[in-house]
Amino acid sequence: MNKVNRKSILVGSLSFFIVLFTMPLGHALMILMEHFLTHQQLYYSAFAMGAVGLVLTIVGVFANGDTRQTLFGMFGALLFWTGW
Repeated sequence: MNKVNRKSILVGSLSFFIVLFTMPLGHALMILMEHFLTHQQLYYSAFAMGAVGLVLTIVGVFANGDTRQTLFGMFGALLFWTGW
């Protein structure tokens, strides 16, 4: 296996594990909201969290640089998925 293949496997695996380990953050945020907020507040907060995620994702489309786009997209999608 040459260096290009090793590097691409390493980058792909690292990306997978970063996303895998950030998913519990969104779920933990939702669990905290469920425990500390009333039902009425929870619905508005979840909607706001989804809206912030959507805005972050849209901002990520227009951001300069691959890393910024990736981070905006990852955290935006995390909030969007968890909230809505």
